[in-house]
Amino acid sequence: IAGLPILTLGIGGIFCQESPVRELIVGAVLAFFDQFTGINVVIFYMPMILEMAKLTQRLKLLSVTLGIGVWNALLTLPPLILIEKTGRKSVLIAGSAMQTIGILLIAIGYLVPSLVNRNLQYVLAIPGLVIFIAGFEFGIGGVFYVLIAEMFPSKVAGVVSSMNMLIMYICTIIVVTIFEPLANV
Repeated sequence: IAGLPILTLGIGGIFCQESPVRELIVGAVLAFFDQFTGINVVIFYMPMILEMAKLTQRLKLLSVTLGIGVWNALLTLPPLILIEKTGRKSVLIAGSAMQTIGILLIAIGYLVPSLVNRNLQYVLAIPGLVIFIAGFEFGIGGVFYVLIAEMFPSKVAGVVSSMNMLIMYICTIIVVTIFEPLANV
C-alpha cells in the first residue's frame, strides 16, 4: 500500500505538462505526495520498523537507526546537483522507482519463508530502508523544495511556498498519526 502514492507520482510525472495553473496544482500535489510516500513514518518510526523486522538487539537497533539517519543527511545535497543536470522530471521518476524498489524489498522480507522462520526479516528491511530513503532524497524530497522555490513569480513565491509547506506538514501529521494503529493491526 505504501508504494501506491510513489507509483502514482512516478506515472503522473510522465504525463505532466507545464502551465501556470498546473504549477499551482503541482506544488500542492507534490506537498501531498512528499509526505504520503511515507518518508516521515520511516524516519520517525525507524526503531519500531526495525523491531517489526526482528532486529531486536538494542545496540544494533540504535546503530542501524543512526547509520540510516546519517545516510539521509548525506543524501540531502547531491540530489540538488543531479536535478540541475538531468532535469526535474527524470529525477522524480528515478526517485519514485527507487522508493518502490525499497518498499518492495521490505515487503518481500516479510514474505520469504526462510527469513520469517528464522526471524531475519531485517536482512531485506535494512537495504530496503536505505534504498527507500535514497529514492526519496533523489526524487520528490529534492524536487519538491527546488520546485516550490522557483516555479512561482517573486511577488507571490513566499506566500504560495508557505502554503505548500503547510500542506506538507498537515500531510505529515496525518501519515504519522495513522501509522502506529495500522502497524499494530
